[in-house]
Amino acid sequence: VFHTFLGERLHSWKAAANLIKKMAENTNMPYFTLTPTFSVCPTHGYITGEAFTCPTCASECEVYSRVVGYMRPVKQWNDGKQAEFSIRSTFDAAAPVIEGYDD
Repeated sequence: VFHTFLGERLHSWKAAANLIKKMAENTNMPYFTLTPTFSVCPTHGYITGEAFTCPTCASECEVYSRVVGYMRPVKQWNDGKQAEFSIRSTFDAAAPVIEGYDD
């Protein structure tokens, strides 16, 4: 399984469709995932991307991402998985890094 970690939600379904098409056409990977990271403030709710602290009220937020196939709060992961999370590279769907990218 090839995991593509997105720093935030995709603002365009076309970007996701293009990425999936390119991966399917140009690789032999049988399985791949697109994983957005998001946060939840107890007061303000959903926040796009990784925010351990709410930018509005400075409350502690819960950051969610995929671990071992499902979405979980990062702070509930074991130490090894938390270390892995801290060094993940993310795909920026807004950057035209894929040949033929068309938003």
